[in-house]
Amino acid sequence: MGLALIKDLLREIKQSFGRFFAIFAICFIGVAFFAGVTASSSDMKSSSDAYYDDYNLYDLRILSSIGFDNEDVNQISQVEGVENVFASHYLDLLTTVDEVEKAVRVTSLPDSDGVNSLKLVKGRLPEADNECVIRYESTTDLPEIGDEITFSKGEESEVNALLEGGENLEDEIANTSYTVVGYVYTPVYVSYYIDSTTVGNGTLSYLVFVNDENFKSQYYSEVYLNISGAKDFSTYDNDYFEYLESYEDAILAVGDSRFEERYNSLVSEIEEKREARLATLNDEIYAQVVANLTSIYQSYYPDRDVSDMIAPYIEPNYQKALAEFDYSLVNEPFDQALTEVEDRISNYTWLSLTRNESYSFVDYKQSANRMGAIATVFPIFFIVVAGLVCLTTMARLIDEQRGLIGTYKALGYSRFIISLKYVLYALIASMIGGILGCIVGLKIFPYIIINAWNIIYQIPDIVPANHTILSIIAVLSLTLTTMIVTIIACGETTAEVPSELMRPKAPISGKKILLEKVGFIWKRLNFTTKVTMRNLFLYKKRFIMTIIGIAGCGALILAGFGIKDSIRSLVTKQFSEIFHYDLVVSLNSNLEEESLNSLTSDMDSNLLYTDYLLDYGYTETASNNDKEIDAGISIVSDIDAYKNYLSFRDRKSHKKVNLTDEGAILSEKLARDLGVKVGDSFTINDANGAPITIKVSGICEMYVGHSIYMTANYYTSITGEDLGVNRMLVKLPDSEDETINLVSSDLMDREQIKALTFLNTNVEHFENMIKSLDIVTYVLIISAGLLAFVVVYNLINVNISERIREIATTKVLGFYNFEVGMYVYREIILLTLIGGVFGLILGRLLHVYIMTTVELEDVMFGSYISAKSFVLTYLITFIFSLIVDLVMYPRLSKIKMVESLKSVE
Repeated sequence: MGLALIKDLLREIKQSFGRFFAIFAICFIGVAFFAGVTASSSDMKSSSDAYYDDYNLYDLRILSSIGFDNEDVNQISQVEGVENVFASHYLDLLTTVDEVEKAVRVTSLPDSDGVNSLKLVKGRLPEADNECVIRYESTTDLPEIGDEITFSKGEESEVNALLEGGENLEDEIANTSYTVVGYVYTPVYVSYYIDSTTVGNGTLSYLVFVNDENFKSQYYSEVYLNISGAKDFSTYDNDYFEYLESYEDAILAVGDSRFEERYNSLVSEIEEKREARLATLNDEIYAQVVANLTSIYQSYYPDRDVSDMIAPYIEPNYQKALAEFDYSLVNEPFDQALTEVEDRISNYTWLSLTRNESYSFVDYKQSANRMGAIATVFPIFFIVVAGLVCLTTMARLIDEQRGLIGTYKALGYSRFIISLKYVLYALIASMIGGILGCIVGLKIFPYIIINAWNIIYQIPDIVPANHTILSIIAVLSLTLTTMIVTIIACGETTAEVPSELMRPKAPISGKKILLEKVGFIWKRLNFTTKVTMRNLFLYKKRFIMTIIGIAGCGALILAGFGIKDSIRSLVTKQFSEIFHYDLVVSLNSNLEEESLNSLTSDMDSNLLYTDYLLDYGYTETASNNDKEIDAGISIVSDIDAYKNYLSFRDRKSHKKVNLTDEGAILSEKLARDLGVKVGDSFTINDANGAPITIKVSGICEMYVGHSIYMTANYYTSITGEDLGVNRMLVKLPDSEDETINLVSSDLMDREQIKALTFLNTNVEHFENMIKSLDIVTYVLIISAGLLAFVVVYNLINVNISERIREIATTKVLGFYNFEVGMYVYREIILLTLIGGVFGLILGRLLHVYIMTTVELEDVMFGSYISAKSFVLTYLITFIFSLIVDLVMYPRLSKIKMVESLKSVE
């Protein structure tokens, strides 16, 4: 039987290659998508992990409130397990590019093989001290290589100048102008976002690297470490971070041992600067005394040298001037600097940060996780649809060969041997399709998706992860699905006796359909339409299979469009419909009322500011039933005015949510994550760190951030404290770069201002994310479209095979080729239209699940899908069906009437 079975199997493949190819194609597309999309998440992580290892991204970043000196760095390097150390300076400065002021961070150039080493993109690394390289960013207009950029220093207090290095930029850095000689990537910042700053518009535009010798400060800003053995772990595994914890205590202990020496060093440095300032001032006083005496005596003796005359009087007058001079104004900044040192030293500690505290690292990890979440949903649909297509295909093949199966049984072959032929048929088609699909999918999909994300990230090379297990699962999932449905299809047929099998299968008996009972409609239908309606409900199995297949494809397409729509709508809803302000101005603590009035008075008279509102805000941890979430708390003094800056509304009904003195309003995602609803209570700390219980009076629509809003009266009733104000919400005439730069220049130089946060920074972040998701969305849509093509092709193929005698009869009766085509395609078109509707419903449910799954920790994407996407999805599904109809039309034209009518014989 072995050789005969193989020959028969090969003959069957050749004779029914269309069916064989359909199974091959569905498995090819299904496995390619399954393996490719699923691998994209792990390949994103694998590529970044390799990049971090190759360029020695820090394992630990050490910060201090008073910086680090050379002895600190030396002792850190001697801690057991510390492999490499990179002590870095940085300054946040201003530069002008194309007449627009930009905030930039100028930082130390790392060693080529050291911690945080750079990857050269274009040009070369700096060789001279007046040369620099800039972190490359494709979405930002950068100075050209060869351009000279000049830096300036933002305004700062004299106290900060004393502590940080000097009043002038030349006191802190050797060169203020640098020639750009290259562009680089840095593993520290793979995201487009660098950091916030207290200069310019509050957001860094460029990261500039210069030789460390340019920095004049003896204190380093931060210290980066590589830990021995850390590269043996994946940077995204918990084991990696647990491994680092074993070294942190020893490193932080160095800081504790250095406390006294660093304190004395800072105090001595300030006192030396005081003495130098006083000496310079005394010299100026002495010179002024001499000048005054000379002027007086010269008026009496105009033509004589009076130096000898005044000599006896210089010292007494000098001492008198010293005694009368008010040194308090000179000493004040030094005394304040010493007080600042005392404050810093009272909180003196070294802080150890891992990669998990880096925005760039976490942002990229979350994007990789989002791809993983998408990959958990979409492949399931492919497998289900593939299983249905294979079941339809194999069931039809087995039905067509009932006579042959009956002959085999009559000759004594067992059900197992007979079924083996069809199982092997499905196995070969699905295995070849699965293996080839896996190879192609693992190459193409990660490449497209990772490069799409690289619009906003900087991972230079794609390094595939090990996908052996994934490949086995992907291929076996489709192969086993195909084999199982084939066994099911064989089971019923092979159970029949040979005599029944060798007789033609009785056609399905016709029945009246429900529409026939509606006489006024049924009577108005022509003959072909009546036949179409009867056939739709006569072949219920084909009806259900077609609708499920087309609905599944439509659902995938709609979900792809919906991902982009939800994120795009987030930008509009959050930053236009909910937030009605453009800028948050953080004020310095302990601000005097007179100083605040001066600021508001200036803003009232400045056309740059449309309006503003004062309130109080702070960040604390909200907790409920062992759930702890960081949230921003806003204390609102003027409720009516606040409504012009933020709309409190319900997401579904858009009804207003009122802020009252009876409780707090929570953002929807925060309420959901805490597990609270209106009327419940939870715990937060007040502005002084004391725990308080808050009642939930409302839940509002909010997509970005965890937020809590309460009135000043409600806060005071709980804590007994009136907080005052510490920030401003500001409306601007527009969000153009020129306006933002003018506002930044006006506000950041003021002593009242601590920081600026422009909302357009968040808008740009989501717009860049949309650009990346555009390509990902197109990948999903094209894949779903190809699946729809194969599904409809296969179903039409089966439909023609099942009804070939019926189609031949219509041709004998004189139907033209076009009429024969419409006789068959009319059913397909109706099924496509019905399946498309179910696809929209199913796609909506799938989209809600996906958007809930891929949400970030503090971002709620919502589940909005535009009407345009619904229409496009329906049209795409229908167009793919029409294309298949056109592809299959020649086969209908070539059906031979006599041979088809004699097929049973």
